[in-house]
Amino acid sequence: MNLKIFLYLVPVFMSACGSGIKSGPNDPNETKLDTSSKTLPVDLNGCYLMNIGKDTAKLHLEVEGIHVSGTLSYKRFEKDSNSGTIDGIIEGEKIKLWYRFASEGKISVREVYFKIVGGKLAEGYGDIGLRNDTAIFKYPSTLNYEEKHPYLKTACE
Repeated sequence: MNLKIFLYLVPVFMSACGSGIKSGPNDPNETKLDTSSKTLPVDLNGCYLMNIGKDTAKLHLEVEGIHVSGTLSYKRFEKDSNSGTIDGIIEGEKIKLWYRFASEGKISVREVYFKIVGGKLAEGYGDIGLRNDTAIFKYPSTLNYEEKHPYLKTACE
């Protein structure tokens, strides 16, 4: 049975590889790679702080190419705070992250988006859904970004 599947898939993969003929510069079938996320207009490495009233959030980014890692913490006035690690990528003007954090003695994971606005970062918000035990945005392309209260670059402690 496995041999039949293999013999069926070989021609499919071979045809997907193409004939080896290179397309010209004006060929409408030519696929262009999006390299805009490889060269960032600002250095995003470092620490950021966001304040809304008595609520604060601290973000530390370490960027290597399009990969982003670091830490994020939310300190909410008279509410539960949380802190944890982030890991994700930069796509164009967006930073797409997975935030793994501890809150109330429980480890959770949720999706976090930031929009790069000059040297500032605006956090995205929108409808949330659950996939297994992870909070994800239902409609990432329609997120709203909190540009009135951006994360501002600051000296790291």
